[in-house]
Amino acid sequence: MKEEIIYGINPVMGALKSGAKITEIFLVESKFETEIEEFKSAGIKISPLSNLNFEDYPILEGNNVQGIVAFVIPKQLLSVKEIILISKKQKENPVLVISDKITDPQNIGAICRNIVAFDAQGLIIPKFNQSPINATVHKASAGYSFKTNIAQTSSMSNAVKELKEAGFWIVDTRMDGKMSIEQLRDYDAPLVIVLGSEGKGVSPGLSKQADMSLSVNMSGDVESLNVSATSAIILHGLQK
Repeated sequence: MKEEIIYGINPVMGALKSGAKITEIFLVESKFETEIEEFKSAGIKISPLSNLNFEDYPILEGNNVQGIVAFVIPKQLLSVKEIILISKKQKENPVLVISDKITDPQNIGAICRNIVAFDAQGLIIPKFNQSPINATVHKASAGYSFKTNIAQTSSMSNAVKELKEAGFWIVDTRMDGKMSIEQLRDYDAPLVIVLGSEGKGVSPGLSKQADMSLSVNMSGDVESLNVSATSAIILHGLQK
């Protein structure tokens, strides 16, 4: 399996603590004297950052790597069936999040962080027209993407059907949603929160499959929020 790159101390430590397989770390030794011992104890090869040819890795161009770059075996993505089973073992009424063609990796990273922060059970992403789980996602999540259960599906429609059969209620998010977070919190059932893309929102097909629609009440003149901010408000609001 081809390795991928992650960079920045939080993503690297997040990968290490989550049990990800790190094969080699390039770093500025004077910045990470304490961490080096931990890396060596885990059997990871350590090399000077000056030995890494940045030109060979376009994803590093223009990014502040904070003096550390790691090569890691890519995060294993789950099937929808697997994430359902895992989530129900974790919690009686789990909360999952669907990303409906969100293409900005910064948003996906922030959503992963919110999922961990507010005790949701995982993320489901489409295989196409979607930000992949890559170094930018890991950096934006501060490494929490490695602690997030993530499933990938080639048919979101079929995934929603499978979720419904497993007892999940599907909730799409929109400006004119009929339910408030407070009302949704009272539902005694597994939930799936569908978050739409940055420009188009939740796709019509998924909206038709939804059991209910949710809106985030706002005061003032702001018309909409960034999708990652919306996810934080909803997941925090659903905590019981």
